[in-house]
Amino acid sequence: MAIVLDHTIVPAKDKIASAEFFAEIFGLKVKPGQGHFAQVQINENLTFDCADEAEAWGGPDFDPRTRQEPSLCLPYQ
Repeated sequence: MAIVLDHTIVPAKDKIASAEFFAEIFGLKVKPGQGHFAQVQINENLTFDCADEAEAWGGPDFDPRTRQEPSLCLPYQ
């Protein structure tokens, strides 16, 4: 069984500007689309998904002071 990091959510003040800046620095591309996330394709499996604000729901790592929760998604194959 292989574990592959599929995507991670990156909180940002401006998701489009942040994704474009990151992509430019590393010679990557921002995936086209107008969804909730501005996605930067890192490799064939991984995207960095920039979001304007943190998820509203609380999970085990949710910090109520900052209203943020780290998000790592690891599908297995």
